[in-house]
Amino acid sequence: MAENKLCWMVGGPQGSGVDSAARLFAMATSRGGLHVVGQREYYSNIKGKHSYYKIRLDEEPIQAPVDAVQLLATYENETVCRHLTDRMLIPGGGII
Repeated sequence: MAENKLCWMVGGPQGSGVDSAARLFAMATSRGGLHVVGQREYYSNIKGKHSYYKIRLDEEPIQAPVDAVQLLATYENETVCRHLTDRMLIPGGGII
């Protein structure tokens, strides 16, 4: 039996669709009956700097994000380099 638990993160340059992808994913999983918590990280500029959005899902009620992610989605190489070096991706996790 599969568990409905996941911590997913999308990253890329601001203006590339990071927020849109995270919001669509969070909305779809919430409407599917899962509990969702999001954490957004961005710099105070309009376009270009790196930003990321972390989404945590669970069947049980949750109240806080977690540091480790199981799936990392990216629009560019900086996301992979930045978040692999800070050990945010768990061993055996995936990158899209």
